[in-house]
Amino acid sequence: MSRRALTSRSYPWTDLDPDRRNAFFLVGGISLVLLIAFAVIGYGYYTDKIASKHATVISVGSRSYNYSDVERRAKSEALRGAIDTTQAQQAVVDVVLKMEHEEIIRQVAPDLNITASDDEIVAQVKSHIAVAADATKEAYAARLRSYLIRNDLTYQDFYDINKAEVLEQKMRDMFGAQVPTDAEQVHLHLFEAATQDAATQAKAQIDGGQSFTAVAVQSSTHSTKDNGGQLDWTPRGTLPQALDDVAFSLEQNQTSAVIPYENNFYVLEIDGKETRAVADEAKQR
Repeated sequence: MSRRALTSRSYPWTDLDPDRRNAFFLVGGISLVLLIAFAVIGYGYYTDKIASKHATVISVGSRSYNYSDVERRAKSEALRGAIDTTQAQQAVVDVVLKMEHEEIIRQVAPDLNITASDDEIVAQVKSHIAVAADATKEAYAARLRSYLIRNDLTYQDFYDINKAEVLEQKMRDMFGAQVPTDAEQVHLHLFEAATQDAATQAKAQIDGGQSFTAVAVQSSTHSTKDNGGQLDWTPRGTLPQALDDVAFSLEQNQTSAVIPYENNFYVLEIDGKETRAVADEAKQR
């Protein structure tokens, strides 16, 4: 039985002289290090600059929005002057809340048997971009394209925004029709503070004889501050439940205790309670 002779396996660098072989390995080693370095840098760039843009920021039902979606919408809102860019953090929060609100409207509307046709949405789009309802397709398309480019929006972004607006108006109309003509109401004054200590101090000032109006003007953080905290006639059910329950339990000219609600603290006072016609503004609330 013959034995097969074993032969040494030959590699390209085995026939090189020592100097050239060393140079070959040196170049190869440097190339490998550079390849690894570029791979690490590339992965870092992907993680920091690309992957982060796909991170989910908002989830509403089955719909999710990532960083890029919010960034694009924020740019659009800023270009339209719809947000205060000098308050960057609050501006981003406002954009996120707005996107969340629109998505809730789009998802809830079908459960209420409320829909928006393409014609209704296009009419809303035309109103937004100031195009006549009877404009030609060419004029409409040109104006829409210019608007989207100028405001850094995709067509789907803009379509969804306008769909939410159409649906929300229909929901307002439906619920508005269900609001009773007359309702129990209180003539309400409201004080808001960011801390319990500030609200407690305001309560002590009012109990000590200062007018609610003066205290509200001086230190309330609510939007009614300049009006002395006055909310005018407020129907039952238009305030958050925690405040609504207290407001309608007060007697005339009675001041409430400090009421914690979400991240703020409130003091209420009423100077009237009666059943009366519901004003249009109150219907919207």
